[in-house]
Amino acid sequence: MWNQAIMKISGAMLNPQRDIVEIFLQLPPLDIQLQTLSVKFLCKCIQAQDHMAATLLQAEGLLQKEFAPLLTAIKKYIAFQIGERGTSVRHIQLLDTKTIQAATYTKGKIIAFQQKIWLEQVKNKVIVNRHSSKHDRRLLSIVEEASHREIPLSKENLIFNNNTTKEDDSYILDYIHGNSYLFGESRRATGYFPIDETACCFCQGPSDSPEHQLIHCEELKDATHREFTQQIKVDKDVILQIALDANLQRSFIKRVLFLKEQHKFLLEEPDSE
Repeated sequence: MWNQAIMKISGAMLNPQRDIVEIFLQLPPLDIQLQTLSVKFLCKCIQAQDHMAATLLQAEGLLQKEFAPLLTAIKKYIAFQIGERGTSVRHIQLLDTKTIQAATYTKGKIIAFQQKIWLEQVKNKVIVNRHSSKHDRRLLSIVEEASHREIPLSKENLIFNNNTTKEDDSYILDYIHGNSYLFGESRRATGYFPIDETACCFCQGPSDSPEHQLIHCEELKDATHREFTQQIKVDKDVILQIALDANLQRSFIKRVLFLKEQHKFLLEEPDSE
């Protein structure tokens, strides 16, 4: 269901690299969202100091696996709030005085906590997979860099917060995830297109990808190309740079909007005489 939701939101023709799309859409994985919602609810339970707090204490004592993820989430948050070195989740006691004081949240604190557990999840995934893919390493780089530079992964930093239309946003995402019929590589992957329709529509080059159209295609070089390429570092991942650089995002959007018009021009039928 979540895969289908991501495909619908991103407009991808094939299953996109979901983690990367989640980063750009600021939609954390479902388990991260569940942890965040659980923390907010359980903080209210702890602060209430009524029968809900007593029920929470009973759940902690039962040690049932159904409650374990929720209790772990709130204890992680309490440890995050206390912020003392050596504070272990295991040693957090619910309804302890220090816990009650720490069981408060603001929008900023929740975003910071969400980013922390998101980073931990990505790191663990890369560690578990001995042969991490380029995609996993790219995702880790984005989240680590955002954390290092204290850039919150929140709606305030959306790449789409640039007065673009929904149609524009769809094209922007196409050039991020790459799973679109705009690119020969995606058309080739479906197996539905003859070989002569899988080349670049503009220069007829055999390797047609988002990076090809953004940077390398000789037929698409204009002022937006110069502005975009002057800001990127060719030896670094382009998607990583776009994710974390607001100035580059603006140049990227200008570039995509130019490419959008070029694709529309190709699709226009010749005027009938």
